[in-house]
Amino acid sequence: MSTLKENDTKKEREYCRFQTSLDAYIYDNKCSVLNISQKGILMTGDIKGRFFKIGETIPFKIKIKNKLLKIRGDIKWVKQDINGFNIGIFVKFVPTEYLEYLENLYSEESTS
Repeated sequence: MSTLKENDTKKEREYCRFQTSLDAYIYDNKCSVLNISQKGILMTGDIKGRFFKIGETIPFKIKIKNKLLKIRGDIKWVKQDINGFNIGIFVKFVPTEYLEYLENLYSEESTS
Protein backbone atom coordinates (compact mmCIF):
# COMPACT_ATOMS: atom_id res chain seq x y z
CA MET A 1 0.00 0.00 0.00
CA SER A 2 1.12 3.51 -0.52
CA THR A 3 0.21 6.87 0.85
CA LEU A 4 -1.53 9.39 -1.35
CA LYS A 5 0.94 12.14 -2.15
CA GLU A 6 -0.93 14.23 -4.68
CA ASN A 7 -2.28 17.62 -3.71
CA ASP A 8 -5.95 16.71 -3.79
CA THR A 9 -7.30 19.35 -1.44
CA LYS A 10 -6.75 23.04 -0.90
CA LYS A 11 -5.50 22.52 2.65
CA GLU A 12 -3.01 20.07 4.09
CA ARG A 13 -4.52 16.89 5.51
CA GLU A 14 -4.12 16.19 9.19
CA TYR A 15 -3.73 12.41 8.76
CA CYS A 16 -1.91 10.33 6.17
CA ARG A 17 -4.20 8.46 3.74
CA PHE A 18 -3.43 5.04 2.35
CA GLN A 19 -4.64 3.62 -0.96
CA THR A 20 -6.31 0.32 -0.32
CA SER A 21 -8.84 -2.15 -1.60
CA LEU A 22 -11.09 -3.40 1.16
CA ASP A 23 -14.57 -4.83 1.02
CA ALA A 24 -17.18 -2.73 2.77
CA TYR A 25 -20.93 -2.67 3.25
CA ILE A 26 -23.33 0.25 3.55
CA TYR A 27 -26.84 -0.86 4.48
CA ASP A 28 -25.80 -4.42 3.52
CA ASN A 29 -24.85 -3.29 -0.01
CA LYS A 30 -21.33 -4.26 -1.02
CA CYS A 31 -18.93 -1.37 -1.66
CA SER A 32 -15.17 -0.89 -1.84
CA VAL A 33 -12.83 1.24 0.24
CA LEU A 34 -10.42 3.12 -2.04
CA ASN A 35 -8.44 4.93 0.63
CA ILE A 36 -8.38 5.08 4.38
CA SER A 37 -6.99 7.27 7.18
CA GLN A 38 -7.47 7.77 10.89
CA LYS A 39 -10.33 10.21 10.31
CA GLY A 40 -11.66 9.47 6.83
CA ILE A 41 -12.60 6.86 4.27
CA LEU A 42 -13.27 7.06 0.55
CA MET A 43 -15.78 4.44 -0.61
CA THR A 44 -17.22 3.58 -3.98
CA GLY A 45 -20.16 1.40 -4.92
CA ASP A 46 -23.58 1.10 -6.42
CA ILE A 47 -26.54 1.36 -4.10
CA LYS A 48 -29.71 1.49 -6.15
CA GLY A 49 -32.37 3.86 -4.91
CA ARG A 50 -30.30 5.22 -2.03
CA PHE A 51 -29.48 8.90 -1.69
CA PHE A 52 -26.97 10.22 0.80
CA LYS A 53 -27.23 13.57 2.54
CA ILE A 54 -24.19 15.62 3.52
CA GLY A 55 -23.86 15.51 7.32
CA GLU A 56 -25.89 12.31 7.66
CA THR A 57 -24.37 9.79 10.09
CA ILE A 58 -24.37 6.30 8.62
CA PRO A 59 -23.39 2.90 9.94
CA PHE A 60 -21.18 0.77 7.71
CA LYS A 61 -18.85 -2.20 7.91
CA ILE A 62 -15.32 -2.72 6.61
CA LYS A 63 -13.73 -6.12 6.20
CA ILE A 64 -10.25 -6.12 7.72
CA LYS A 65 -8.35 -9.38 8.20
CA ASN A 66 -11.50 -11.42 7.48
CA LYS A 67 -13.47 -9.61 10.18
CA LEU A 68 -16.33 -7.17 9.57
CA LEU A 69 -15.76 -4.06 11.68
CA LYS A 70 -18.76 -1.90 12.51
CA ILE A 71 -18.06 1.80 12.05
CA ARG A 72 -20.13 4.99 11.99
CA GLY A 73 -19.29 8.20 10.26
CA ASP A 74 -20.60 11.45 8.83
CA ILE A 75 -20.97 11.92 5.10
CA LYS A 76 -18.71 14.80 4.04
CA TRP A 77 -19.30 14.68 0.28
CA VAL A 78 -20.92 12.50 -2.40
CA LYS A 79 -20.37 12.22 -6.13
CA GLN A 80 -23.15 10.15 -7.61
CA ASP A 81 -23.93 9.22 -11.21
CA ILE A 82 -25.59 6.41 -13.16
CA ASN A 83 -22.69 4.06 -12.35
CA GLY A 84 -22.91 4.47 -8.59
CA PHE A 85 -21.22 6.77 -6.12
CA ASN A 86 -18.01 7.92 -4.48
CA ILE A 87 -18.49 8.99 -0.91
CA GLY A 88 -16.18 10.70 1.57
CA ILE A 89 -16.87 9.73 5.16
CA PHE A 90 -15.51 11.33 8.33
CA VAL A 91 -15.18 8.42 10.74
CA LYS A 92 -16.55 8.99 14.24
CA PHE A 93 -16.86 5.65 15.98
CA VAL A 94 -14.25 3.00 15.20
CA PRO A 95 -13.27 -0.26 16.89
CA THR A 96 -9.75 -0.87 18.17
CA GLU A 97 -9.04 -3.23 15.25
CA TYR A 98 -9.47 -0.33 12.81
CA LEU A 99 -6.84 1.74 14.62
CA GLU A 100 -4.50 -1.27 14.85
CA TYR A 101 -4.85 -1.80 11.08
CA LEU A 102 -3.86 1.83 10.48
CA GLU A 103 -0.92 1.55 12.87
CA ASN A 104 0.33 -1.39 10.79
CA LEU A 105 -0.01 0.67 7.60
CA TYR A 106 1.94 3.55 9.17
CA SER A 107 4.66 1.10 10.30
CA GLU A 108 4.92 -0.46 6.83
CA GLU A 109 5.13 2.98 5.21
CA SER A 110 7.85 4.24 7.55
CA THR A 111 10.05 1.16 6.94
CA SER A 112 9.81 1.29 3.14
